[in-house]
Amino acid sequence: MFRSYAGRNYHRLTHTGKLPFTCEYCKKRFKTSSLLTNHHRIHTGEKPYECEYCNKSFRTSSDLTTHRRSHTGEKPYKCEYCNMCFLTSGNRLRHRSTHTGEKPRKGKYYNIS
Repeated sequence: MFRSYAGRNYHRLTHTGKLPFTCEYCKKRFKTSSLLTNHHRIHTGEKPYECEYCNKSFRTSSDLTTHRRSHTGEKPYKCEYCNMCFLTSGNRLRHRSTHTGEKPRKGKYYNIS
């Protein structure tokens, strides 16, 4: 079940592989208009999200949120094996491999670069 018709349509794109939004600068394609908007900022240099602690600016609100944690000390991602805490889920995932021996997957669907 989906909360909205738009939510259902967004989910369907996962299965169809359709990427209806195209960057006018580099022709890269995206699933949503908001992903395209964030991508456009790479080309335009726009960084509309400013840190209230140090005035550094970011392209996305999620980048600002992660950065803000460097000021507040918040580390919301806790390792389920040793209780060590991390700023990002990607850092926790990489750390977890020290316990499991599994190598974290790379790619856009796994938050690892």
